[in-house]
Amino acid sequence: MKLAHLSIPLALIAGLSSPGCSGGTPIRVDTLRLQVDLAPTAKIGLRTARLPISLSSALDFPVTVTALLPDGTVDTTFNGEVRLSVKPGSVQAVSGPNSEGRNVKLVNGVATGVVVSLLGAFGDARILADDLGYLPADPLRKPPPQCSNGLDDDGDGLIDFPADPGCAFGNDDTETGGTYSAGASSAIHFNYPRISDVRGLPLGGGSTAYPNQQVQMNTGWNTDDPAKCPKGKFPCFVFNSVVTRIAGDGFYATDVDAQAATGYSSVFAYNFSPPPDMRVCDRLKSFGGTSSDFFGFTEINYPTWELDQWDPNVRPCGVPEPHLLDVFEISDTVTLLKNTAALVRVQTSPLLDVHVTSKFGPGTPKCNLIDAVKDIWTCEIGADATNCDLNKDGKVDFGKNPEKTCAATCSADMAKECTEFSDYLGRGNFLLVLKDLNNVVSVVAANGLAANNFDAHALKGKPIGAFTGTLRYFSGGSQFTIEARCDADIVTDPSKKPLPSDQACVFPRAFNDSNDTSH
Repeated sequence: MKLAHLSIPLALIAGLSSPGCSGGTPIRVDTLRLQVDLAPTAKIGLRTARLPISLSSALDFPVTVTALLPDGTVDTTFNGEVRLSVKPGSVQAVSGPNSEGRNVKLVNGVATGVVVSLLGAFGDARILADDLGYLPADPLRKPPPQCSNGLDDDGDGLIDFPADPGCAFGNDDTETGGTYSAGASSAIHFNYPRISDVRGLPLGGGSTAYPNQQVQMNTGWNTDDPAKCPKGKFPCFVFNSVVTRIAGDGFYATDVDAQAATGYSSVFAYNFSPPPDMRVCDRLKSFGGTSSDFFGFTEINYPTWELDQWDPNVRPCGVPEPHLLDVFEISDTVTLLKNTAALVRVQTSPLLDVHVTSKFGPGTPKCNLIDAVKDIWTCEIGADATNCDLNKDGKVDFGKNPEKTCAATCSADMAKECTEFSDYLGRGNFLLVLKDLNNVVSVVAANGLAANNFDAHALKGKPIGAFTGTLRYFSGGSQFTIEARCDADIVTDPSKKPLPSDQACVFPRAFNDSNDTSH
């Protein structure tokens, strides 16, 4: 069996035409490319039978790295280090002869028996080799490595790392740059991550598994294997990732087929503004962006997508029914994290009372200084006096008294009936109280700014029928907030039921419009 490989040469013409360049300029012109060969025994999958993603344990791939001359023969004079990486994904370790960290030394132009351990690789991943001119040495060596010895070893007028671009790191024992030659293996066919993978479900779900990485997600749109589609309907959806909310700064999407089973299957895409031509009930054919955690809330930044626009005459809406939170789940962080960015609901029933807090008003609480030396205060919260912005500067100073004590007094209200009013004025946040038949009480933050006809303060102390919305998390205050999408998400009459998900906050488009669905 032939070794699988793909060589990628990098042009050096620009660097070679500038004799006055620094030590980062390639110093060799005869080694123009590296070749990375996967061993015949390596399991690389197929486009129609992709390998599973591994986020918790590394997968090993044996490779051979060869330095080639322009005529394709081995450069037997090359005895340098090359750095190994994978795109997309990460290299956990490189092992084998002459390996150190993520580097391997080629002897007479070849490195064999090299094993590259990959973590989190997805899609059509390739193992890369780059000649950076990096010669690792013990940073405590006497004398020190060239890139930390205080000398201009290559005579280019620049000294040591990071001033000299020929230095890859401080322990680099050469200030001269490498050839900057590169090579890539043939594709290793991994699955693309689903939303739950990006959310970090295999790692416990506390944070994204791809921090600050560009990811392309599996939305269920199958373009690889006709056998997975009904006859005559290729490509097709094998599962559905549905838009559940259009927000002022982006959109929310849910992997519907995984949500009920695993949770962690919804995510927010931060787009700076509402996505053009997107509607609730649209399906995502492609979806990618930079995954990051914003104060504990996983976001997809700079998102790209392609839509399957919803036509009610062709298919159902597909938005799942909200997860109904009970009085105990409101206090269960694991359950709440599972449903972060997903649709959730609190609802009055014969077993549960849901109402807006009874202490909720613009008045100023009375605060008294008890001990000036120890800066001890007491504050009295009233039914209409919960505004702890005592100096009226538009915010509560949680680090300075008396506003600190005022806010703490409201939060510690024994009956859990206090909504701090300046937070409601500034952000629209207020608290809902849940109480069951056994007098178990819990509270959850809610936000109704997207519901134009809703006034939470006007309902202070009153029961409501249901409050639905996407669940957002802010680790800075360890707070989960249910954010309504529109007026239909809030039922103020306890005797009425909320609309089903294929009707609430759903605004079908006119299909005679000319829409561009790729962004």
